[in-house]
Amino acid sequence: MITSHPFRPYYWLVLVSMLVGSQSCKQDVTAPIERFQKSTSVATAAIATLYNDLNAFERRLYFQELAYDTTKRLSRKHDGQLTPFMDDPFSMSAVQARLGLLRQLGTYAERLSTLSGNKAPEQFQTNTASLANSLKALQGTFVSLSAINGTNDAARYVGPLGTIVGIVGKLALDQKRDEALRKAIIDGEQPVNQLLDFLKEDLDKYVATTRLAGMAQQLSTASLFYNGEKNSLTREQRQLRLAEIAQLAEAYKLLQTASPSSVVRQMKITHQTLVQATKENSPLSAGLVLGTIDEYESSVAGLLDAIQQLHAINQTKQ
Repeated sequence: MITSHPFRPYYWLVLVSMLVGSQSCKQDVTAPIERFQKSTSVATAAIATLYNDLNAFERRLYFQELAYDTTKRLSRKHDGQLTPFMDDPFSMSAVQARLGLLRQLGTYAERLSTLSGNKAPEQFQTNTASLANSLKALQGTFVSLSAINGTNDAARYVGPLGTIVGIVGKLALDQKRDEALRKAIIDGEQPVNQLLDFLKEDLDKYVATTRLAGMAQQLSTASLFYNGEKNSLTREQRQLRLAEIAQLAEAYKLLQTASPSSVVRQMKITHQTLVQATKENSPLSAGLVLGTIDEYESSVAGLLDAIQQLHAINQTKQ
C-alpha cells in the first residue's frame, strides 16, 4: 500500500490560499485539511491497488478462459502473441511511473509547504534544489518510457513536468518569498491540470475500460458455459455455477461505479477552485473550496466502497 499523499498539492493550496486571504478564515483551516488528507490517502491506496492489479487481472481472465474452453491449451504464446501465462501484458515500468508521479506530486506539495515557513535562505535554496532535482528525475523517467514501443503516451507527461521544474527553479531565485509561493500556485495551474488530465485518461484507458471489458468477457463466458452444460449438471452443480455468475454480475456493476478517473476529475475541479481562491483572496472563494472538498471526499468514499466490495467478492471466489 502506498502511504504517501499523491495529491497534496491541493492540501498545500488550500492552506496557502486561506492564509493569504482573510484572517477570519484561519479558524476554518484545520478541519478541511484533515479531511482532505484522509481522503487523499485513501484515494492513493485505492488507485494504486487498481493499477497494480492490471496484470494479475489479465492473468485471471486467461486462466478462466482456459477453464471454460477445453479446446485451448495453456501456452506462453498464442498465434505468435505472448499470453498472460508467464508474461505481463502491461509494462510495470509504465505503471510504476504513473504511481511515481502521484508520489512525486505529494513530495512537491510537502516541500513547498515546508518552504513557505522556512526563513533561512540557505536551507530554502537547498530544499528547492532538491525538489527540482526530484521532479527532473521523474521527467527523465517519462522521457525514457516515451522511447519504448507501446508507451509513447508517456511523452506527454514530459512537458508539464518540465514546466513545474522551471517554476520551482524560479522560486529559489525570488527574494520575495511569499509572493513567489503565491505565483508558483498560479503558474502551476496549467501543468498540474495537464498532468491530472493525462492521469485521468490513462486510468480510463488502462484501468476502467480494460477491467470492464474483461469482466464483461468473464460474465459472457460463464453464462455461455452454463447454458451449454446445464442439462448435464446436478441441481447442486447448477446452483454453484449460478452463484458464480451472480458474483460476476455484481462485480461488473461495481466496476461501473468504481471510477478512479472520476476521483481525479474531482481533484482537478478542486485544484481549479483552489487556484481561483488564491487569485481572489476572498472568504467567499474559501467557502467554495470547502464545497469542492466535500465533493472530493464523497467521490473518494464511493471509490473505496466499490473497491472493498470487489475485494470481498474476489475473496469468496477463492
